[in-house]
Amino acid sequence: MAFFQDNLYPVRATQTSGGRDHPLLRVISGPESLPVDWSVIIGEIAHDLRSALDGLVCAVARQQNPSLLGVCDSTSFPIFLRGPRTNKMRRREAGRRAAFSYGTEDIRPLNAVTKAKIEGFQPYKSGRGHRRNALWRLHELNNTDKHRIITVLSPIAATVQFHGMAGHVQFHRNVRLRPGANIGWVTRPPANESSPGRGAVFTLDPVTWELVEPRLLVNVSVAPVIRFGTGCRAVERLPVVRTLLEMADEVSHVVESFTTDF
Repeated sequence: MAFFQDNLYPVRATQTSGGRDHPLLRVISGPESLPVDWSVIIGEIAHDLRSALDGLVCAVARQQNPSLLGVCDSTSFPIFLRGPRTNKMRRREAGRRAAFSYGTEDIRPLNAVTKAKIEGFQPYKSGRGHRRNALWRLHELNNTDKHRIITVLSPIAATVQFHGMAGHVQFHRNVRLRPGANIGWVTRPPANESSPGRGAVFTLDPVTWELVEPRLLVNVSVAPVIRFGTGCRAVERLPVVRTLLEMADEVSHVVESFTTDF
């Protein structure tokens, strides 16, 4: 893919005007934003994964209720952060996000064994890591993409390779890549042997054969990774490919657990 071609975001060492004694490593060119169709495709992936779960509930409902017409009219795979609540807890938490309930309309046509199996996959079963649950992230990403805003993406500096002659190099992690972005800084190589432990670096003038101030030679290569931008807090700043793979793996795990039901 053209976006991941070598040196898409070239970096140069540029002297600052703020009095700092070391040049900054700045991105000098590259795309300001990512192709819009990438966001559309990612939204479609999230929708397809979510639909697979809803289709699973419908298929099981039909298998368990073969003579019930319209059994799938109001079924879907429930995904909740909170477990079943007592009536007292429901009153105290009125207005907050609904909790999983065996009586929810989403899975009402299913038998008790199937409902218990579905509850076992709920994010709140993950303990304190419930908000990192792949199904919860899928649920939130799908809802955000469908009802609020198209998926926002951001190119981030994933790996940085440095070649050249410098005294010290410092890179900033997770910098958003765009023209003018500062990804780090360098210092010039030591000019003489008065720099203890650093090793002197000299340049020989080919005409006068004199030792001169060493030149700063920098060659930086940046490899981008695509992360989710703002818009959906559940996946914000997470790497897109890895996050989608985790969602797909979890959906496959859920679907495959029902193979004996058919």
